[in-house]
Amino acid sequence: MLSIYRIRSKTNAAASSKTDPPIIVKLASAYDRSFLIRAAANCRKSNNGVLCLKHAGFESNAPIYINECLTKANQALLKAAIAHKKHDRVTSAFSFRGSIFVKKTKEGNATKIESIQELDSIAMSAVAIVASTNSQNSAAAAGIINDLQNTSSEY
Repeated sequence: MLSIYRIRSKTNAAASSKTDPPIIVKLASAYDRSFLIRAAANCRKSNNGVLCLKHAGFESNAPIYINECLTKANQALLKAAIAHKKHDRVTSAFSFRGSIFVKKTKEGNATKIESIQELDSIAMSAVAIVASTNSQNSAAAAGIINDLQNTSSEY
């Protein structure tokens, strides 16, 4: 590790006193960063999706969030991908080494996405795959595809 520090809010000191400000950790290498993020993901998976301070040896159950530093464009793209995940249009959305990836199916390979249009296209094809495997859901899938076409500019 090169450095660890907190970010203090300059705009709203009263609000920042209620919650702890984020801690920024600068690591010496990309390998160290990848190792830390992978270890946190494995810990989260083995603890029902929750990573908290107790897992790091502290007495608190406060959650720990580990985020990669992304460009503004990739932050927006990841946010849109997570929105698609919440609506069951993709099964997974994540960042790795500054790039954004999604999975259409749980067992499928991750696909790197570089634009909202590419994300929407993948989400529509994932919904079509689900519809083709289960004919009862085809009407619902058609509605979701229609919603995607009408709301893709919202992300």
